[in-house]
Amino acid sequence: FAGKRTRAWLRTSVENEAAHMDWELSVNGTDVQMLADSLTLLMQSQDKYGMRQLVNTREVPDIATGTPYVHYSPQLAAEGVGGDLAAEIGRAANFVDVLIPMSKSYREYRTSLFAASRKGYLICVDIIPGEPGQSIYPSAAAKKAFLENFDARQRPWYRLAQDQGGIIYTDVYLGEDGHLELACAAPYYDADGFAGVVGIGGSIEDLQRQVRKASIGKTGISFCLDSKGRVVLSSRGEGVLAPGLQGTDLRENQEDTLAEAARRMTAGESDVVKVLVDGEEYYLAFAPMPVIGWSFGALIGREEVLVPAQEVTALVHEEMKDFYDILNHNFEGVAGKVLLLLLLLALAAFFTSGALA
Repeated sequence: FAGKRTRAWLRTSVENEAAHMDWELSVNGTDVQMLADSLTLLMQSQDKYGMRQLVNTREVPDIATGTPYVHYSPQLAAEGVGGDLAAEIGRAANFVDVLIPMSKSYREYRTSLFAASRKGYLICVDIIPGEPGQSIYPSAAAKKAFLENFDARQRPWYRLAQDQGGIIYTDVYLGEDGHLELACAAPYYDADGFAGVVGIGGSIEDLQRQVRKASIGKTGISFCLDSKGRVVLSSRGEGVLAPGLQGTDLRENQEDTLAEAARRMTAGESDVVKVLVDGEEYYLAFAPMPVIGWSFGALIGREEVLVPAQEVTALVHEEMKDFYDILNHNFEGVAGKVLLLLLLLALAAFFTSGALA
């Protein structure tokens, strides 16, 4: 009974944690939809907006965190910007009136809020937590590489949002700043149709911290599995559950119990099962994260799960032993009294029978 209660508690804990992480990601989706609707309205009513000028990455030595800027792809920079395109960029710059207020809610996280045009320009606000005035470039080499190579239209979030035609969440990828990132993006439109992609991308550091905090017990391991069966976040830094961009499909693991659990996780199921991980036996509780299409799992060592049940069993045995001792003591006391009463009755009967005789 105690073991069932422990497993039920483990399952409930994992379902709650999965729902919490999924909710946070859904907030990104809501914000991205707001960005897409705002820029679509702006692009379809450009004549109602005046011209704005933003800091250009190719014209200043540095850009501080929280500063809205415009970046031209290498191709666009080589071709030059003028005429109608320059006017479009000037009016599109009004989009920062939406980007800047929204970026303040992400000031605790390494985040980028952006709009990438199909014509090759990017309007963006980068947030770097820490001291105000920090550079958005992690190094001079990173800045050089960004200016020479970065074209937003080649990024995974751009292509996926363009292909899907709605809100998307990317796989974990390596960002320009060298951090592992995850992005939520959606297309926006002008009078001619598809005009580009807006999105919010950020380091997975915060999600990784949440995963570490979600570990249960002394032997606990927590992780997130993507739709392809790869471990993308984990509290373990090595072994089969270590995260990585080129992670293997856990559904093809040689350990049958773990592979079957991974198949059920990617199928969106929720359960508590026993698995072998790196030669150790665990209970694995898992629950789906439907917004992003991942699954959250938490493992706890089999012995750690059984200890409460064993302690309860030992306690019950101890209590029963005490009960039996008390019962035996009481029985012995009652038996003595009954025997004494029988002797008194026998003597009374003897004398009474003699007198009657």
